[in-house]
Amino acid sequence: MKLIYQILITLVIIAIILFCSKIYFWQKDESIKPLNYSTIADLILVSKKITSFERTAQELFSLAQECDKKQPIEYFEDLVAKFAKSEKIIYRFESANANPTPHFIVTLLPNKANYSSLAEFRNDFELCHAAGETYPKMLNQNWLLFVSSCGSGYDDKLGLSRACDEIKNIIEPSLKLN
Repeated sequence: MKLIYQILITLVIIAIILFCSKIYFWQKDESIKPLNYSTIADLILVSKKITSFERTAQELFSLAQECDKKQPIEYFEDLVAKFAKSEKIIYRFESANANPTPHFIVTLLPNKANYSSLAEFRNDFELCHAAGETYPKMLNQNWLLFVSSCGSGYDDKLGLSRACDEIKNIIEPSLKLN
């Protein structure tokens, strides 16, 4: 009988240790990445860079004017203040076989403005010109995701836009925010 109690107590202690360790790892798990995507390993190279948010109120104000939006500069000053000291993550997807190298850019920015819809996000960050690197694409509670275009439509005779489109057609449908 004593042996059964010892076994039960041991099992309870093990269960408590496992439960507590799962809570610790759940809270401390830094391996959870903000972005999931699929690539073709031998054809697409991926690099990641973390930089600070560098947009200014004047830049965002000018971009909004290009899109015929009528927000005052103060609106964008408040918006930029929300993102002050934020870091963005830039993923660069490029062809492993092309030279010069076409690329497709995905940028993540923390959702410091607490946008809940793509319309809200686009209202503040929409680009109305070609060949940009930060077109609003998707969001969740934690992240804003921007994608680049693959050029302006100009034929560079090198096939860079076409190669970029091929990369984009593989990567973009697989993008998923965590």
